Amino acid sequence: MGKVREHVLDRTQDTATGVAEAAGLLEETTGRCPPLRERHPTRLMTWRRGVIM
Repeated sequence: MGKVREHVLDRTQDTATGVAEAAGLLEETTGRCPPLRERHPTRLMTWRRGVIM
């Protein structure tokens, strides 16, 4: 999961399109690993809105 996380974080640095892509990757990853979805619901929601914290 470390490589996926790094890739997602790298994508957030690019553009608003990158944020949307990163959110999609996070959503795809959390779909395969439900404990991650429970751990990152706020991050997923904010990334879907285009907000990076």
